[in-house]
Amino acid sequence: MPSFRAKPLPGASETAESTRRPPPSDGSDIDHSDPLFHVSNVLTSHKLILNKFCVFRPQYLLLTLAPTRRQTEPLGIEDLTAAWATLRALDGEQDEDGRRQKHYVIYNGGVAGGSSRKHKHMQVLAQPRSEDGDLELLPYREGQMEQLPIQAFFTPLDKGTLGRMDVLDAGRFVGNLAARQWRMARDALGKGQDGKKDGDDQQAGGDENEDEAVAHNVMLTQDWLITIPRLAATVSDRLEGHVVGCQGVLGSVWCSKEEQLQAWKHVGLKNVLKELGVAGKLKYC
Repeated sequence: MPSFRAKPLPGASETAESTRRPPPSDGSDIDHSDPLFHVSNVLTSHKLILNKFCVFRPQYLLLTLAPTRRQTEPLGIEDLTAAWATLRALDGEQDEDGRRQKHYVIYNGGVAGGSSRKHKHMQVLAQPRSEDGDLELLPYREGQMEQLPIQAFFTPLDKGTLGRMDVLDAGRFVGNLAARQWRMARDALGKGQDGKKDGDDQQAGGDENEDEAVAHNVMLTQDWLITIPRLAATVSDRLEGHVVGCQGVLGSVWCSKEEQLQAWKHVGLKNVLKELGVAGKLKYC
């Protein structure tokens, strides 16, 4: 995956050829100005572009049009409405084999949640398939989610009911669910309402760090919504520097080199998760 190997990571030098384009004039740290990568504006708040550091093709970025919004923030109703509108538009399309394609949206909140850019954005991907059909993510595998060794907050969605709603009403409904799950994740991390530790009188400094303590992952499909509080982005030095995002926690591991894959196999999924998340179990809400 040459494009994924070139993806800039937090703190890494950005001198590769793929990062030599002038930065966007709007202050974003994501190059979203290339018209060849533009797919569509989504409502009045977001734009959908192709992810140039992709693992799968196509893979999209759903960016807020306000470049000052930060990846440390929780998702709001505008974000979830744009995500829901995108899923509605993309789900039902047929792949090259004529099969109905389903998609999912992920959000890596904060550096400890696996984010690498500051400009607030989500990622949109087709749900993975194997040669024999769907290669299902953990929430689709019967009995697998209950075996997670970390806390996660899971809400099944009634696709029929939401499908009959106007997209703005559906987005507001899902956005309110996401806000509730985020508060539960915040509480699981032992943080106060203002994003700092309970009992800590020192105010978090800088717009970049105000909610950084509430690191979390979100994954949304038209079938369910899940939020996972995060303690760390990787497992010290045992994963060969691999930063784990939402998809890795839920069973789709993206590795840029063979050594990372072998490290995952050696450490084991459950042992990795125990260091990335808060000890506990899945909660339906």
